[in-house]
Parts: sequence; C-alpha cells; structure tokens
Amino acid sequence: ETIKQILVKIENMSLQDRYEFLTKLNYSEQEIQAINLYYEKLNKSKSKDNIPEESKDEDVIDTSDESYEEAMDNLLKLIEDNERKKGLDLD
Repeated sequence: ETIKQILVKIENMSLQDRYEFLTKLNYSEQEIQAINLYYEKLNKSKSKDNIPEESKDEDVIDTSDESYEEAMDNLLKLIEDNERKKGLDLD
C-alpha cells in the first residue's frame, strides 16, 4: 500500500523532482526508470484521449483501463521484487 501512495504522490512531479525523490527513498536506477516509463506512457495516453476518435490511428498502443492496470501491476511487482532482494542482501 505504501508503494501506491508514493506513486500517487509523485504522479505530478517533474522528471527531475521525481528522480530526486525516488533516489532519496533508495530506489534503484532500474526502478526509477520503470516508474518514469510508466508515467511517460500514462501521460501520452491521457493526451491521446483528448483527440477526437476519428483522428486516432489504428496502430496506437492500447490505452484502455486494463492496460493502465497491467502497467501498474507490473511496476508494483518490479518494485516489490527489488525490495525483497534488498532485504535478502547480507552486506
């Protein structure tokens, strides 16, 4: 649940602010890139939603709610897996 709260908090941050915030929380480069990619796709999808239906291309990536959910689930799984790996590291 904490991860979801962080994702909501950083949603409207600039790329630089988001990077600095996630770095302070000890997220890895891979996690930060995955989060940024998620928001990049989300923002592109939102901007395409404002285009009238007839002008949308047939080849546009699926931007349905299911795609958002799948992307969020994949992102959360990546972060949770990395958190578990950090917990197993015996430095």
